[in-house]
Amino acid sequence: MIFKNTLPNIQFPFRIKHNELILSIGSCFTEHIGNKLSNLKFLIAQNPFGIVYNPMSISSQLKYIFHSKIFKSEDLSFNNGKFFTWNHHSSFSNKDESKTLEKINLPLLEIYESFEKLTHLHITFATAWIYEIKDKTQIVANCHKFPHEVFQKRILSIDEILNSFEPVLNHFISQFPNIKLLFSLSPVRHIRDGIIEDRLSKSILHVSIHEIVKQYSQAYYFPAYELVNDDLRDYRFYKQDLVHPNDMAIEYVWEYFCNSFFDNNTLEINKKIDAILKMKNHIGDENNIEYLQFKQKIEFLENQFNLSYPHIIL
Repeated sequence: MIFKNTLPNIQFPFRIKHNELILSIGSCFTEHIGNKLSNLKFLIAQNPFGIVYNPMSISSQLKYIFHSKIFKSEDLSFNNGKFFTWNHHSSFSNKDESKTLEKINLPLLEIYESFEKLTHLHITFATAWIYEIKDKTQIVANCHKFPHEVFQKRILSIDEILNSFEPVLNHFISQFPNIKLLFSLSPVRHIRDGIIEDRLSKSILHVSIHEIVKQYSQAYYFPAYELVNDDLRDYRFYKQDLVHPNDMAIEYVWEYFCNSFFDNNTLEINKKIDAILKMKNHIGDENNIEYLQFKQKIEFLENQFNLSYPHIIL
């Protein structure tokens, strides 16, 4: 008997390599895959505005990046003893204005320094539910613990999402004709909106992504949502909150990602990097001769790796 549906491997017509710059933006699930890429020394600029869930905020942030926006004092708001912007996650907020601007601008400046190397744009949508400031009709990326009365909550339409992304994607493609646009739908369940409401939200996002993929030959869909919710399809693959995929689920999606986007050479490089990093994480007695020999072995392997792959910095 067959007890589960297994998603067959999708053959994408491109591969991801270590010397290609990836801009990754979206939900917390974006960070799980992004962290694994970063740990394996891929060139990745990850969520420079922090975790973001709704497509409108993502498109707004991409506009800022494309136009090399640098935030200034007049872009900041102040509340509850902290400076912040409605475009950033609360992790960027700080009681000191200059430190807030430093935290905000540093990841952006790092992107701008190597922007010409951009080859991949990874975008993950999480929810179509948005919060608008009532008196400004401004969509916020984060509510920054303001009371609900400040906002109007509503759900986006497919047309709103498509109309917001069309000029943004056209800008990126005009500057980077060979860029690969990889979209995914977060498997995280936003049940605080309601189970039925979350299903509606995911449906809107799913259709929006597929309309974008139909429109742009450079755009592709990675099935993270289906891998967790249709392939694994079991609460044992979620954390205790029954909302976020657990480590097993993330690893399952990551393996599928590896098989989809890495050629044999890249997979071999990943193995070597992983082995060296695991050795470096080993803690021992500095006065022990065997441990000192172990550290010398690590240094030798690092030197050999650097000679073989000078474009990758361990």
